[in-house]
Amino acid sequence: MTDSVRPGPQRENSYFHKGCNPYAQTGRSKLQTHRVSLNQQIIKAMRLRAGAENLLRVTDNTRVREVVLLELSFINSNLQL
Repeated sequence: MTDSVRPGPQRENSYFHKGCNPYAQTGRSKLQTHRVSLNQQIIKAMRLRAGAENLLRVTDNTRVREVVLLELSFINSNLQL
């Protein structure tokens, strides 16, 4: 006697199966969301660093130079982390 494959119940021709929540986050999507957030933080820090370097290059005021150098050190340490 040969085994025959019985067809299962017909599913709708839609992307999501019945009972599937399309908005539920999978492990992969959670990691991707976290990665996007980190990338945005890095981009923001890079912009801050570029602006601080420009200000450092332009300014003649010693007080402003000290503050900008301090900010640059904080930004660079955050970027290294």
